[in-house]
Amino acid sequence: MTEQILKTSEQWQADAEHTYVVLDPDGWDRSNFEFSFYEEKITEQEFMKRLASSTLMISAKQKSMFD
Repeated sequence: MTEQILKTSEQWQADAEHTYVVLDPDGWDRSNFEFSFYEEKITEQEFMKRLASSTLMISAKQKSMFD
């Protein structure tokens, strides 16, 4: 059995291939968003599920001249 990697949504967002700006966080616990997004550890699959339930603005990440 493989061990699932758990990270906060903030960490998953930082590691993502695209830049996700969450405009309406329907996928997260809105009554306790600070905990739900910044502290609760979830799988990448759960993160993607929450993104899919939210209103987002998505753009490609900007590469620095050192990449």
